[in-house]
Amino acid sequence: MGKRKREFSECSRAQKFRRVANVRRCRLRNQNSSSEDEDNAANARRGLQWEAVPRSSQGNGTLCNENDPINSNSCNEEAPSPPPPEPNMDNGFVPEPRNCEVEPQPVINNCAPPDSDPSEPSDNDDSSHSSSSSDSAQESDFGDTDDEDEDAGDEDADDEDGGDEDGGDDDDGGGGDDDDDDGDDGDDGDDGGGGGGSESEDENDDGVYNDARLYPGAPISVTESMLSILSLSLAHNLSDSCLTDILELIAMHCPQENSCPTSLYKFKKFFSNLKSPVNRRYFCSICFESVDNANDICPRCQVHRKLDSYLQMPVIPQIKGLFKRPGFYEKIMNQHNRRKQVEGNYEDIYDGSVYQNLKNPGNLLAAENSFSLTWYTDGVRIFRSSKSEIWPFYLTINELPYRDRTKIDNVIIAGLWFGKTKPLVNHYLKFIQHDLRALRNGVDVIVPNRMERIRVRGVVMCGTCDLHAKAKFLNMKLYNSRFGCQVCKIETVREHPGRLKRIYPFEYNLNLRTDEEHRMFARQAQALNRPVMCVKGRSALSTFVANPIESTAVDVMHNTFMGVSKFLGQVWFHKDHVGHPASLHPHVRLIDNRLQSVKAPDFLQRQPRSIGDHFSYWNASELKAWLMVYSLPLLEGVMPEPIFTHHKLLVFGISLLCRNSVSPEMVRLASRLLAEYVNRFQLVYGLTYMSPNVHLLLHLPLVVERFGPLWTTSCFPYESCNGVLKRLVSGTRHAEFQIHSSASMFLNLTAYRTGRLEPGGKPFKFCEKLNHFRKKYNLTVMINDRMAVVGKMQRVVDLPEDILQELEHLPMENRNYFEFKRLFNTQLKIIFSSMSHNRGSKTNSTCLKYHLNGVEAFGIVHSYLKITECNCVAACECGGTFLAIIKKCVVAPAYRVLPYGVVPLIYTCRQVDSFVAVPIENLIYVCYLIDVRDRNSTYIVEPMNTHEIE
Repeated sequence: MGKRKREFSECSRAQKFRRVANVRRCRLRNQNSSSEDEDNAANARRGLQWEAVPRSSQGNGTLCNENDPINSNSCNEEAPSPPPPEPNMDNGFVPEPRNCEVEPQPVINNCAPPDSDPSEPSDNDDSSHSSSSSDSAQESDFGDTDDEDEDAGDEDADDEDGGDEDGGDDDDGGGGDDDDDDGDDGDDGDDGGGGGGSESEDENDDGVYNDARLYPGAPISVTESMLSILSLSLAHNLSDSCLTDILELIAMHCPQENSCPTSLYKFKKFFSNLKSPVNRRYFCSICFESVDNANDICPRCQVHRKLDSYLQMPVIPQIKGLFKRPGFYEKIMNQHNRRKQVEGNYEDIYDGSVYQNLKNPGNLLAAENSFSLTWYTDGVRIFRSSKSEIWPFYLTINELPYRDRTKIDNVIIAGLWFGKTKPLVNHYLKFIQHDLRALRNGVDVIVPNRMERIRVRGVVMCGTCDLHAKAKFLNMKLYNSRFGCQVCKIETVREHPGRLKRIYPFEYNLNLRTDEEHRMFARQAQALNRPVMCVKGRSALSTFVANPIESTAVDVMHNTFMGVSKFLGQVWFHKDHVGHPASLHPHVRLIDNRLQSVKAPDFLQRQPRSIGDHFSYWNASELKAWLMVYSLPLLEGVMPEPIFTHHKLLVFGISLLCRNSVSPEMVRLASRLLAEYVNRFQLVYGLTYMSPNVHLLLHLPLVVERFGPLWTTSCFPYESCNGVLKRLVSGTRHAEFQIHSSASMFLNLTAYRTGRLEPGGKPFKFCEKLNHFRKKYNLTVMINDRMAVVGKMQRVVDLPEDILQELEHLPMENRNYFEFKRLFNTQLKIIFSSMSHNRGSKTNSTCLKYHLNGVEAFGIVHSYLKITECNCVAACECGGTFLAIIKKCVVAPAYRVLPYGVVPLIYTCRQVDSFVAVPIENLIYVCYLIDVRDRNSTYIVEPMNTHEIE
């Protein structure tokens, strides 16, 4: 009985599906037959002009629109009707054929969850840049497609293979056909890409917001409440369930008639409705044709199908919002008056050759009110259980001081790609390039306390990213190709004829790539229908970056710390490499014990974790600290001497290039050190490990010459921005809606916090406090403009005799001593601690560098004192002298590398039983104190620079 029932149930289900399918096909046939005339009329309204384009020698079939200012490809005679759908061509390579004649599917709007509020965030597309069928992925010489069969046309299929040894696909970078960077297109008005807006819109470009009270008589508005809640959520990394409970709790405390959101959906919906600065751009998932709206059919395939999309955030409104902030314009202009430590040294991005060339007379940065931008992009995995990634496209303003330019409030996000596939670069940058060329022409901005608008101009000067993103956006093959280096033209060698992995042999004289050659290779690749020198076509970046090859930096974070440093740790410590001559696996426990005994300073965001248990999970900051701070002191006496000497070359060379001030002599010395390191690397670790990351060490001195110290183009600051975006998305359900609403929240938070919150008001102070939230310190007394007392001061009567002797020289008669345990540097954002506070703490910020009588020295802080001549019993506000009582340390360089000199920043330390009183203003920086007890050795290590937050 049960079997017959199951069979009947399955039969009924099959019949039901067949009936539904038949009804759907009938409806679609009727709809298609009745809407044919409407589609033709719609195409006519869009101004589409279909033209028959014969297949050229490149195999490039294009749809041309003579009104398209970007696509200047020539077209043949106009055809009376649209041609049949053809697969989109990219770089002259014919992708694997895909059948467009599939059964039409009903359109599903993926913007809002189906089980939630039916209203969805408005896409708010700018009419001046709405996509048409002719404004497609084929806007440039080379479009975007997968590279499944591209090696079939290689000049040497066995030598020009572009497969990815780690599983990544060798995608192209798309390309724009307009490498004219002067932005003189007729379409490049002030409203480029829908971002500029008209003059009448400038006054109201902040959008619609809810200024109503949270409830009748409430002290704050709905907008102020929402921004405060969002700031709280980001500062404390609240989960969605926690945030939902907080929303319900706030509503409980308000009168019954209130405007409090009672669900997380309504909370996120609020930010999406604030005249969303996010435009959603659609394209066909099969032929990659641009589509105007989510419900439109693909103009090439002429069938309904699911559309892919990405998010575009107009750049111009973000620029205008930044300049509206008090003091922002002045900070940009002040870089022209900066004081250098040493003339002729590389101390910021302005000292590099790329920036200096743009400052030459006649170039853009030579003009008044001009600034430059750095671009960055990378794939960020947001769900552990999914391969979906977000690819943000960030822009930062180089003229801001380094700590300001890397703040999330000052980072411009121009686009956001989401999906399981890597970006189709030509699509992704199509609308961004409109905005950036409009910015190059000039944009009128409002500056506080100015009577009239100021016209500013900006240019994208350089970029930084990892190797995968660089290959994609430069439209080149990946690093495991015959000429895979994106900086030079070194020819790689196959490790084995049957494998894809390629080896980068050491060469002293490297032939660098130039943009002029790159453009020539791109033209040849188009003509020959295959890559030339790993160049697959014109780069999409060339539409708004003058020299994308020479102005794209090698990132020290991905290359050195996550690349070389992680590889070395795997060879040294992993059990799979036990037989390797450099393996330290038998000594892992000893090295671990040394590492776990280290108490790092407070400014280090993560304290050292176990090598044996956690090394494979170390992030970039931990790998950086291991390589530059811990590795030499902790490996000494354990690592074989030849390998240890070789490792000192790497630490020596990188530390020279990451200093606050890098001299040309340091660059030349680092070049020799790194060349020696790479040359001996194949002898120490084996030729098979000569990877692209090892090879790129040779190009790091060139990065300093072009862009300044390595920290100016490091990707570390952008990783924190990625972290904020990730925290705004939780759970895998309705991911596209979450990404859309998160982008709106991300942009609205920074814009509205400064534009809609009254300065000095409680909501403003609350949001600003959380915006700079890191650790809360109770600052009780401001000693000067950069030093403050943390916590209470207590009066002391009995000081040690040796400390009193050190204080005898002070010209005071009636002395009162007040002790405090910690200082806070408000400029560097670091804590200076003392031995009395450090007992039992997991961190150690007592070791510091100071200067006294013109000499720099090191010591360990015993205590901090305020000395007054008043008769106050308790801590008072009377003036006094603030001193640090420091226990002296005798230091000497710890490591010498012959014939190059001593490794900087690392010293052996011996404490002396004497004290010195140092004025608080003479304290320079906190250092690492490393005690290797099994060797009775103590080391002091200086941070490489004072700009980066460790």
